[in-house]
Amino acid sequence: MALCICQKLGVVSKVVDYQSFFEALIEVEIGNWIRLKRCITCSQLWAVAEWDKYQIQLATKIAITNRSTWQEANIEAEKEYLIKSRGGLTSKTCSHSRCIKSCVAGVAYCVDHLYETGARV
Repeated sequence: MALCICQKLGVVSKVVDYQSFFEALIEVEIGNWIRLKRCITCSQLWAVAEWDKYQIQLATKIAITNRSTWQEANIEAEKEYLIKSRGGLTSKTCSHSRCIKSCVAGVAYCVDHLYETGARV
């Protein structure tokens, strides 16, 4: 088993960069296209996205206080990661009908509508 690197990793990490570590975690619960896993060494919870050939597979640290709402906590963390990885928000308004939120840099959508397209990075 890979050594615990939970403290070293950020809130959201690409699974491919630490494949053997994330594969070695203990499965706790299965959600909608995501699995809640636990580190055997430090008990850190991770929401690990299912593998999909069209998506970058991400893993999100889940605080023990968010254990009961881990899937929602994961979505919010992934949206924050998406904004950061794309360079932030712009002053332009989302092009989705009746949406007034700011666009993510480089695209014509806010983070919510961009996330709905399946974008994660």
